[in-house]
Amino acid sequence: MDRRRLKTVMILILALVNVFLLFHLSGQLRVERSARRRTQERLTALFASDGVSLSPKAFSREALPDAVSLSWDGRLETEVAALFLGRAYRFEEEAGLRRYRSGNAVAEFHSGGVFTVTGLAIPGEEKIQTFCQTYAYDRADDSGTAAEAVGVEKEVSVTARYGEYPVFNCRVSFRFTDGGILREVSGTLLSRNTSPLTQTTEALSASGALSLFQSTHRKNRVAVSAISGLSVCYWLDDGDSGEMELLPAWRVETDTVAYYINCFTGGISVP
Repeated sequence: MDRRRLKTVMILILALVNVFLLFHLSGQLRVERSARRRTQERLTALFASDGVSLSPKAFSREALPDAVSLSWDGRLETEVAALFLGRAYRFEEEAGLRRYRSGNAVAEFHSGGVFTVTGLAIPGEEKIQTFCQTYAYDRADDSGTAAEAVGVEKEVSVTARYGEYPVFNCRVSFRFTDGGILREVSGTLLSRNTSPLTQTTEALSASGALSLFQSTHRKNRVAVSAISGLSVCYWLDDGDSGEMELLPAWRVETDTVAYYINCFTGGISVP
């Protein structure tokens, strides 16, 4: 057989292989689409039997992010202390508690990122903006500015973000009085010292999360009549090693409140 004819035969063989692979892939995609459709129909019917409407937007195909381990971030603590107290502070440490003092103001940092700043008397709106921009937090509500009339107390909350995802269970609150004077700050700092976290269990898919929520709704008679969507976020959790962990989670949007489902532990919670 000459080289030209051999080349032609090889091209034909490769073309046939590609056609076979294309048909095989198309068949797999049809099977997967059919399975997803049956799952959606089953879940929609189950929720409907409990008086809950389920939007097609709830069947998210968004990929879950990787789990992350967080370790103590001493530099973050000193930066936050300086943001509210200024640089002229005194430092104390005892039994895992780190304390910064400046006049009547005291900032205390505990394990797990929990902190409080008390004894403040400073204009606060700019501090909120600086804190959010510097440490990747977003306002948790549409509360406008912190300025209020004299004698009126106000609280503004912000929630952490890791990359493009919001973090459930990681919030900081700013309390004001007297026309926008910041008095106290408290909440949880999200460490910037991170490392990949390997999980041995398979994460819950969107359909798995909805199935879990449906069984919980039926068992506990959760006050929900409509589910409008499902989105990916992170869940801040205490790890087995004592360090904090960011685990992927699903946020279930309902007509009452948002519910959060931990993709690895199956825990369900609300803010």
